[in-house]
Amino acid sequence: MERTHGSAYKTILERMESDPCDIVIIAKHGVRESDPGAMGTTAERVMHHADVPVVIGYAAAPALQRAASYERLTVSTDYSEDSVIGVRRVLQLATAFDAAVEVLHAITLPGDAKADWGSIYADAQLEHLNQRLAEDIGDSRARGRIHAGLRVPETVIEGARQGGADMLCVPTHGKGAIRRALFGSVADRVMRMAPMPAMIMPRRWLRG
Repeated sequence: MERTHGSAYKTILERMESDPCDIVIIAKHGVRESDPGAMGTTAERVMHHADVPVVIGYAAAPALQRAASYERLTVSTDYSEDSVIGVRRVLQLATAFDAAVEVLHAITLPGDAKADWGSIYADAQLEHLNQRLAEDIGDSRARGRIHAGLRVPETVIEGARQGGADMLCVPTHGKGAIRRALFGSVADRVMRMAPMPAMIMPRRWLRG
């Protein structure tokens, strides 16, 4: 362990540059649900600049302290090329952990949607997801899951929680700083709000 002084995120980024690593793990201390567009915490700044995956979780979370015993990894997908690559990367990680992999696609439904209509739509989406996994991934370990909600970030988190995820893995698309500041991103909100450790996979790493 090494104690340093000065800007935490700059120190971390400088160390990453001088002594390259495969992954960065950062403990967070709180949730800022009411401020989805704000940037500035050490975790956020590192996440936005890192060229390797960043795992963020509560310091006291048992799952963050026992990474070697992860049994279920959940990775979100929106069917983009980046998320397909993300699924493949998580499958590689799962081999090291001997973990199960759940591929989660979040669907948003209006608040007044009827339950039977929502169920039919979710079933159709699950069939489509499993077909895409067979075509794009071709690995029987990747099992699809659909979760419906009002907003994507919260739906992803709740779907992972209900699925018993030890870690939630989120590929990013590299949004610009202005767009991210105005609208936030799924990765930003997951990083702040997820009760389980979240691994944010930067596009630069996915495409590397």
